[in-house]
Amino acid sequence: SVGLEANNFREWNKKLDEFLSKKQVKTYGSVIPANDIIHVLFYTINAASARVEESELKILNDICLKYELSSAIILTNCDVATQEQIDGIESVIKKLDKNLDIIRVCSISRTTRSGKETKPFGKEPALEKILAPSYEKVGQSLTTAVCENIINIFEKIRDDVNRKIDNADISIF
Repeated sequence: SVGLEANNFREWNKKLDEFLSKKQVKTYGSVIPANDIIHVLFYTINAASARVEESELKILNDICLKYELSSAIILTNCDVATQEQIDGIESVIKKLDKNLDIIRVCSISRTTRSGKETKPFGKEPALEKILAPSYEKVGQSLTTAVCENIINIFEKIRDDVNRKIDNADISIF
């Protein structure tokens, strides 16, 4: 989505809620394919900007509770942010929500003018965060789909047996 700013707060929240409602809510008897379900909500913050507000984390928490999503804060640009900036933003996040996972990320290799070289990092913890709830939701969806398929097969067999009995040219007497 677009970045969350004070002037687009309501619209951003409304659009995200509409999107998640379509992706997460299922009606009785319907199964949402596992690939269509949102498994994790990542909220990205540029670590170099070192800016996060309590209202942002409240929205994140509310959304995760409503849609039963796992979540994490992704701190981007950790290769160019100072350790002081990273520690500062992490302490603000932990002060506002102790349970939020924070993943530090650098997505590209680069060499600075001073010769300092950075390699990408953060992919593995992000993948672990994605996969853990995915297995659970896929397992739930698969179990539901198998049960519904078995019920449909039994109903078809019942209907076939009833039809064959009705069409049979036999009688007891």
